[in-house]
Amino acid sequence: MKILSIFFLVLITSGIAQGQNDTIQLVNPLYKANDTIPKIIYSENSQNQFLGVVNGRYVNQEALISINSENIDSINVEIKSFTFQNRKYAAKAILNTISTYTPAFISLKEIQLKFTDIKNEDIVIFSLDGNIINEDANKFLLDEKNIMQIKVTPLDRLNYSKTIFMIQFLLRSPENLKKVNTIRIRGYNKSFE
Repeated sequence: MKILSIFFLVLITSGIAQGQNDTIQLVNPLYKANDTIPKIIYSENSQNQFLGVVNGRYVNQEALISINSENIDSINVEIKSFTFQNRKYAAKAILNTISTYTPAFISLKEIQLKFTDIKNEDIVIFSLDGNIINEDANKFLLDEKNIMQIKVTPLDRLNYSKTIFMIQFLLRSPENLKKVNTIRIRGYNKSFE
């Protein structure tokens, strides 16, 4: 049941689930404006909670998020432990796209070589919609048709012998489209869309 809850949480927060997102205001907020001590959060190592299957092709769970929700025909979840390529999974999310759409899956490494000047041997940190990707860049897949923006930042002030690059991907979602198409002017309480 925990896996199913996590899966639906991922779907809702990623934009695959359609409809209005409601928000809940906490009675006792976790963060307050007058807090003076930061809360330290250590991310857990990524676990293989579920494996994605898109039109019969096995993909990482994040590849499901990269598909535009308008192109999804159905999603089914099979909660049953299994092993795939020497990794254990607790469930399988099976997604079928509409008949007129075929995702163009591409690995992070392939995106790096196709769209940037960063060499294959350079050190790269990837992020997707603001979240660091802690996976093998050769196996992590995204739907190329739904990548809205690729931002490359050289981290050349870290005092390492070699420059590290940050490649940030922004998917084409309603939230991201609104964010990039909004102009904010400092000192004013209005935004122009």
